Amino acid sequence: MKFSTTLCAILLSAGAFAVNAAPVTLSTAAQDNSPKFMQQGGKMTGIAIDVLAALEKIDPDLKFSGEQAFWPLKRIENGLLAEVASGPEHIDMFVGLSRTPDREKKFRFVSKMLYSVKNVVFVRANDDTKIGSLEDIVKLPGENIVLANNGYAQATLARSVQGLKVDDGAKNNIDNFKKLIDSKARFFFVSQLAGQYEAKQQGLQKQVKVLSIAGEESEQYVAYSAALPKATADKLEAAVKKLVDSGEMTKILNKYK
Repeated sequence: MKFSTTLCAILLSAGAFAVNAAPVTLSTAAQDNSPKFMQQGGKMTGIAIDVLAALEKIDPDLKFSGEQAFWPLKRIENGLLAEVASGPEHIDMFVGLSRTPDREKKFRFVSKMLYSVKNVVFVRANDDTKIGSLEDIVKLPGENIVLANNGYAQATLARSVQGLKVDDGAKNNIDNFKKLIDSKARFFFVSQLAGQYEAKQQGLQKQVKVLSIAGEESEQYVAYSAALPKATADKLEAAVKKLVDSGEMTKILNKYK
């Protein structure tokens, strides 16, 4: 009887360990925003996809699903809300969001920043205007509309500038570059990384050019739902920290510059 009791205790302990050690699969989504997410040959690629793969290598108990499907940014933000945690529109985490006061009220962020990108203004190649800030655009004569991607941090920043005329109706870089080239607006406010990558991919280097502006950067983080168990959130936190501190994040980013 004593042997059986001891054996049962060992088996129960081993079973509990196996459950605790089981991989955790976190649901996520992709955003139509190159080079963070891109579909090439029917497969999703990009900075965020490389980040997810690296996190799985750092901590084999972390797995991810859902990264092959594009979601609109608003749907991604809504999916991270704790109140939808049991529904089909829920996601556990997302790679590559800027921290804003509004977002911090709704969900959580891993404390370690993944990377930071400078925000710039694109104009048509034949535009000789010179500006040093978004505020300078307000002072220019005429109607000077600034394009920004709908829901992105750049749109929020642009709308915070008093008197600036902002068009954030488009949802991606390609559509806004088309508007810019077609003279639907004079400026396109976007991250330098995304803008230059897309301009190169679309062969627009001779049609548009970059104007650097002072003091505008966009920091990118891993966001996750407040409904995520603390133990899992801690694993995610530790894996992201190792990704950044090891220099692997810099290597990933350099692939897309």
